[in-house]
Parts: sequence; structure tokens; C-alpha cells
Amino acid sequence: MSLRDYTRKRRFDQTPEPAEDAAATAHRQPIFVVQLHHASSRHYDFRLEADGVLKSWAVPKGPSLRAGEKRLAVQVEDHPLAYAGFEGDIPQGQYGAGHVQVFDHGTWHCDGDALAALDAGKLDFDLQGDKLRGGFALVRTRLRGRQPQWLLIKRDDAHAADLDADALVADSDATAQAIETPSAAAAPARRAKASRRRRTPAEALVTEKSASASRPRASAATQAHWRTRALALPGARDAACPTGLRAQLTLLRAEAPDGAQWPHEIKWDGYRLLTDLVDGRAQLRSRNDQAWTDSFPEVATAVQALPVRDARLDGELVVLDAQGRSDFSALQRAIDGTARQPLRYLVFDLLGVAGVDLRATPLLERKQLLRALLGETPGTLAYSAHVIGRGPEVFAASADKGWEGIVSKRADAPYRGGRSADWVKTKHEDSDEFVVVGYTDPKGARSGFGALLLAQLDGTQLRYVGRVGTGFDSALLGEITAQLQALHSPQPTLELPAHIPSRPRDVHWVRPVLIAEVAFRGWAKQGLLRQAAFKRLREDKPMSDLGGDRATPGKSRGARTRTAAAAAGKASRAAATRTAAVSAGGSAAKPGKAGKSSTAADVSTPSRVAKQRVTPAASSAAKPGKPGKSSAAATGTASPRAAKRGAVSTASASSTPKSGKRSVSSGSAASGKPAAPSKAASSKTARTPATSSARKTSTATAASSIRKARASASNAPDGVAITHPERVVFPAAGISKGDVAAYYRAVAPLVLPEIARRPLSLLRCPDGAAGACFFQKHEGRHLGAHIKAIPLKQKSGTEDYLYIEDVAGLLELVQMNTLELHPWGARVDDPEHPDRLVFDLDPGEGVAWTQVVAAAREIRSKLRAAGLESAVRLSGGKGLHVVVPIVPQASWDQARDFCEAFAQALATQAPERYVATMSKAKRHGVIFVDWLRNGRGNTSVCSWSLRAREHATVAVPLRWEELGKLSGPDAFPLDKAVQRAKRQRNDPWADVLALKQVLPG
Repeated sequence: MSLRDYTRKRRFDQTPEPAEDAAATAHRQPIFVVQLHHASSRHYDFRLEADGVLKSWAVPKGPSLRAGEKRLAVQVEDHPLAYAGFEGDIPQGQYGAGHVQVFDHGTWHCDGDALAALDAGKLDFDLQGDKLRGGFALVRTRLRGRQPQWLLIKRDDAHAADLDADALVADSDATAQAIETPSAAAAPARRAKASRRRRTPAEALVTEKSASASRPRASAATQAHWRTRALALPGARDAACPTGLRAQLTLLRAEAPDGAQWPHEIKWDGYRLLTDLVDGRAQLRSRNDQAWTDSFPEVATAVQALPVRDARLDGELVVLDAQGRSDFSALQRAIDGTARQPLRYLVFDLLGVAGVDLRATPLLERKQLLRALLGETPGTLAYSAHVIGRGPEVFAASADKGWEGIVSKRADAPYRGGRSADWVKTKHEDSDEFVVVGYTDPKGARSGFGALLLAQLDGTQLRYVGRVGTGFDSALLGEITAQLQALHSPQPTLELPAHIPSRPRDVHWVRPVLIAEVAFRGWAKQGLLRQAAFKRLREDKPMSDLGGDRATPGKSRGARTRTAAAAAGKASRAAATRTAAVSAGGSAAKPGKAGKSSTAADVSTPSRVAKQRVTPAASSAAKPGKPGKSSAAATGTASPRAAKRGAVSTASASSTPKSGKRSVSSGSAASGKPAAPSKAASSKTARTPATSSARKTSTATAASSIRKARASASNAPDGVAITHPERVVFPAAGISKGDVAAYYRAVAPLVLPEIARRPLSLLRCPDGAAGACFFQKHEGRHLGAHIKAIPLKQKSGTEDYLYIEDVAGLLELVQMNTLELHPWGARVDDPEHPDRLVFDLDPGEGVAWTQVVAAAREIRSKLRAAGLESAVRLSGGKGLHVVVPIVPQASWDQARDFCEAFAQALATQAPERYVATMSKAKRHGVIFVDWLRNGRGNTSVCSWSLRAREHATVAVPLRWEELGKLSGPDAFPLDKAVQRAKRQRNDPWADVLALKQVLPG
């Protein structure tokens, strides 16, 4: 093939493609480019620079990152080097008509003569691109065709992953200029028109969907089509997805995560909107479960026009400005009817469709099906697209576009209600939500109020954090003032700190109902906001949700999130024993003592500021001292006339459990939930939510598989009672002690072979993973009947060590708040002779995960050279374990000496990669090969053990070929570990464990 064929097929006066003689700069290394080509048949063009041209192949399904997976690649004519930068539309009637966009580009290399290898029919090479990296091969087949047919194959290396090209496609790269990507099915006239227009930056991350009300309802055939597609996805469940699901929420991070496992979306500034499409009728809900269908009929109509009669959608309701940015003020004006601007429902997740539950399906698989479902024609519905990888770059680019920030989501994660580390947000400015507790008088020509007094919810207590007096226009001042006056309280809502200069007559107190979102420039030493500016009232966010991603004074964003998670755990426990008391009739809780903060009310936020006014309503108080009961809060139904005036009734109640005793279920503080934002204010009966117990909170956020395991555990005939199962032990993941017990029961057949009849060292965490934990290895008092002891000699004498034999013993360990299980490398039958060795690869700061994977493979190779086969395990912490089973005949000293010599040899041969000493100062940028686990009495975490880390990760045994497909050592949080355990048919270590290996020497 040559450029003559390229030139012969094209009319360069009618196509924007580069001509043959287009000059191209020389490269030190040959380049490659992969272009997505929306021609008559959508495909990818794979091009390698060689001999001054781009050798080219058409790959119908695109490259795969799965090790060993073969993709057909049809060789086509050579292209000029200038074609590597081509993007745009090839006009209809021309060769290859359709849209072309760059999917990936970079450099490549191979050992030897590339042209000779191609002539021979096999080329092995490495790519260094943004999306495609590592080893690949092109192998010519003997298949007959008009053009040579090859296979493009990904090699098994550190860059292999369970992804293909389509999973890495985004509508645009947020770090580059946006390009037009019309549907391949669009009419030629539309395609030609689109080629003359470039999308705005935000439009490039939105693929729009028609909202035509005239679109025919879904037929049985189309419903069956989408059902078939959904059932083909991994994790899909042949059962209708439930309605009324909780929204998945984000955690705040200081830096955007990097890596191909993280897709990044725009952080839209609007209202969260969840949709249940059931039997062709759409029901819209806010994130705090308000019914919004009547408020946004055009959105409901658009959803009902989808080609299915059953779906569960999650997205954001926004108004876009001329630059394609979401504008919250414009959204409020559109809702109020004071401005006519189109609403957009930007959909970013598909939880179920056509009677198939997709919550356990990986995110990218869900989004691919969602994008296909929505289509690409303009209208009310829109697909919220993403960019794969390069999080820090995408975040930096989002600042240039004027976006608030980005939301990053794990590509392989299921959908979980509540906060999860699988979804994280990164923002360009510090902002947070605070409770409005009072206001000051206006000064000068200003009307309404001077500043709002703000408080932060710490657990169940309100703490003063400062005031905000900027960010209000005259209309907003009037609207907020009306709400403040309706919430007036004669008693202080909290006690101001002594260092705050304020006269009592200067402050007007209000009941803690309004939630204000405030931007600020950090925290002063006294814990007060610096340079605060008002952004908006958050009527869509209840007070009970504050603190989930709290920004804490004096801490980095990462530390803030951890602190907030711990506070959330304390709050959930406190909610089970006490409820704040705030009278809806105007009386407030008694102020706390000086320096103390008062107890916060568990009340929901009021209705939207615009055109609505909060009026107090009477409430009945619960009788104290009777746990498990609460009073019925008064509910009010506004008349149509009252609704026109914008009146909204509220109610609250309180209860107090008996002093000094823990109540199973306390009374609730109730309040009228906010009305949905609507264009015409309408009245609805106020709904009175009850405060949930910690058990309810934790189980709601646990995966369905864990709930099933818990049910089986509660009915198990092991006779082990788990006390306080509601206590949250992993706050960030919402996992309780009961969930931990359910997990260990579910994986007992897998974990018991690792620990049964081995001396154990237990990591116990009475206050949960975020609290103080300690190791225990000796027998003590008050242990369960199934926890046994073995006397072992020590230097100081004989000590009794713990061990177990069965499921009952395992659950008794959980009952005593054990999270991690660390067994000896020997059994109680022969404690002086180890039967396995462990090399713990502990990466220092700055070491990439791919380096850890490469290190494990190198250690495997060197052990194999010494006559030892090994297995590999994700530690669930920072690194990997390489495990070597041996015949128990060598002494502990011999085992330790071998492991030390092996690690020292690695460090000597490659000091730039390895170190064999524990010294922290020497471990930056290198991997500590920890051989110390192999001494008598030393331990390492076992397979399937939980780790006492923020997100409840699990140490999971792997097959060696799986290693390159995983994102990191923490790839398996508890719910994913259960899913893997259910799918596992064979022990990945079975072949190695069956070997009778003897320690060399």
C-alpha cells in the first residue's frame, strides 16, 4: 500500500483531509494515533508511523485493553503523517464520509525493524498514549478478503484492564477543544450543518435527547430490545429495580483522582432529580424524596417519550447559560416563572431499565446503555458525558471553563444509596452548607437584614462559625427576610463564643431550619469563616445530611472528609438515643452554657425562598421516657388561597429518652418537608419524617448482598449473638457491626481455611475503624466459648495464644469488635515450622500502582528461579502480598534468613526500586520489601480479611493474570468482595497450595 492509493481515493478540493504533500515535522520517536470514524460503519482507525507514512488499520470494535483479547484489524491504505492531527467532517459523497475525531495519540516503539516485522506478519510493539499504553501485537491472519486482515491483541502487562475503547470514549476531552459528534444516524443535512458549528465547552460534555411529546410510546418490541441489552450487562439482575431509591452522594476531595479507572463529569449547579418511570408514567423526586412531578411537567413528558416503559434515572435539573454553564440563579428564575428559559435534565446514571436492575452493573456499562437510550437529538433530556482519566488536568481545565468543579466516579463501581468513596467531588473554591441561626439589623440604605449568623452541625450540636453579609441582591434580601421573620425565636438558638463582640439587642434569633450554601476563603484561628459570601439557600438538602462532606477548620479537604465521616458515625449513633427539641410554635431549646453549643433540631429545610413564606404551626410534644415511641407531628394542609399567598405550614416534635439508658428507638423531631420548587405555588399535605436509627442508616447504605448475608446470619444455628449490630464501624461507607458480621459469615468458607487452627493476632476496634484500635494475640477474660487458646513458649515464659476452628469462633471475634484477622504462618499442630512465607510490598510515597504490580511480577520470577512458585494477594491497604506455600519442615530462623537474604538481594540489585529496611526516611519513591512478616510470632493479614480503613476494603487473593486489570490495592471494598466471593468457583491459589515446595538451602 502507498500514498498513491490515499490520493487516488480523495478529492482534496471537496474534503478537508490533508493532501499527500502536506508537510509533517519529524519525530524523535514514531507516533501513533487512533481515530474514531463515524462513517457508514462506525469503526476505529489505528495508525502507526513507519517509513514516513501512517500504516493504517480499520478496527471495527476498537482496541481492547483486556489481556489476550483479539480484535479484527483490516489493513487499509497508508495515510500521510499530517493525518494524525485531522479531526472534522468528511462531506457526504466523499470517500469515508462521516465525522472523524482523535481517540488517542502518542508515541510507539518496537524492538528491531518494524517494516520487516510487518512483512513477516507479526509486529510486537509498545504504545505510550493517554488511553492506550503498554504492549500490543498485530498478527496477520490467513483469512481471505479484499484487504489484509490482522488481529490487534493486548499483551498481559501492568496496563491491561477490563476495558475496551468504547468504555473510554467521551464526547470530548475537557483538556482540549470541544468537537462536534453528531449521531451516525443523523441526516446528511444536519451533519453538514453541525460541521460548521463547534460546541461550547459544557455542550461537549452533554449529548442531548429529544423531548418531543409526539414521540410514540414504547412498544413491546422496543421494550424487549432494551431488556435484552440490559440483561447482557455484567451484574444485571432480572428483576424490576425498586422505586424511591436513595441518591448516591459524593465525598469532597482536595485533588481529583487520576487513572483510567476514574471517569470525570462536570459538577452541575442545579437540583438533583431522580426519576422512576413505571408503566410509562414518570414520577420525579428530589434528593430528599420530595414529589416534583407536578412542578416539572415538561421533564416528565420528556422521560415518558423514551423508548421504554420502565426506567430509573438519576441526574441534575439545570438551566444552561449562553456559554453552556449551569446557572443556578437562572434556574430559580425559570422555576419561579420570572424568566422563560428552558430546563434541562442532565442524566448521568441509569439504575434500571425494562424490568432489569442495573445497580450492581459497573458504572461505565450503565452509562453506555444510558447514552444509547437517550440518543443525540436536542431537547429537555441530555446525557451528562464524562472524560476518562487525567483527573488533575480535567479539574484544572474546568476552572478555565468557569465550572464549579468536577465529579469523579469509579468506572467499575455499582450504584449505592448514600455517601460513598466511589463518587468524589473536587471544587475550585471552598464552599459548604451551614445552618442559619439568626441575623443582624441592616445598616445604611440596606433593607431586610445586615448579615446571617451561621452555625455548623457537629454531630448533634450546633457550633457558631461566623456570619455572611455579602452576596444578596435587593430581591433576595426581601425574600429571605420574610422567611426569617416567620422563624423568629425569643430565645437564643446557641450561645455566641466569648470572643465574638455582639450586644443581645443586635441579634435576632431564628429556629435552625434554613440551610445556606456559603463560599469562603478558609478558616480563621477561632474557627470562623473568612471572607464568606452567600450563594443560595439549599431547600433540597435536609439538615440531617449536613456534614457528610464537611469542610472542617484548619484541615485539608482530605482530612475534612475523614473528620466528617467520623462525625457522621457519631451523629448516627447519637440519633438513636436522643433527638433535639425545637418548638414549632416559637419556643426554642434552652440555650447552652457559655462556651457550649445547643442541641440541633432534626428538621428538614423549608420551601424555596422565592414567592414562599414559612409560617409556624402548632406541634405536639412526645412524652419523654418511653423509647420506641414518638408523638405524631402536626401536619397542615394549606388552602388554595393560602397557597397562592405562598404560605407553607411546618411542624416539629421532640422527645427525650430516659436519662442514662440507651434506647432502641427514640422519638423523632419532625418538620414539614419542603415543597418542591414549582412554577405555580401549590399546597400539599406536609409529610413528617422520623429520625432514623443508626441501624436503619447503615443497612440502607449496605449492598443488597450484605443485607441477604445479614439475614442468613441472624437465622444461623451458631448460637452467636451480635450485640449492638446497628453501631456504625465504617462511617464513610455506612457499614455497621451487623454488616461486618454478615460479611464474615458470607465469606466464612473462604476465610476459615486461611485462619482456622492458626495462632491469631486480632485488630480490635471498639469505636469503629475511625477510632482507636489495638492488637490482641493473647487469651483474655470474657472471650467467647468458641475462641480457644494454645500455650506457646516465649522468652518471658509461656503465653496462651488465641485461635479458632469454626464459624462460631469467627463470629465471636466479630462480637468482640475484631475487624482484621492476622494469622501466623504456621498451624497450632506444628507452631515451630512455618508452612507459608509472605513478602509484603509496601510502596513509599510517589510510587505508582503499576510499579507495585511490576515489582510483584519480578519477585514471582526470581522466586520461580529459586524453585518456588508463589501466589499474589491485594493487601486491601497500600500494596501487594506475594505468598509462598512451603512444606512445614524448616525452622522459623531458616525461613526468616531466606526471606531477609532474598529481600536484601533485590534491594542491592535495584536500589532505585527496592529497599529492605523499615526506615521511613529511605522509603520515598521505592518499595519496601517487607520480609519481617516471616519471623516467629509475626503475622500478616489473611485473605478475605477486612481492613480497618476508611472504606472497608478487603484483602483478596488473585490469579496472577488478574493483577494488571485492577486499579489498586483497595479495589475490593466490602460489597465488591462479597460479589467476587459469590462468583468464585475455584480458589485462585489452588494450584500453588497443592505444591509440596521445600525451602531452598
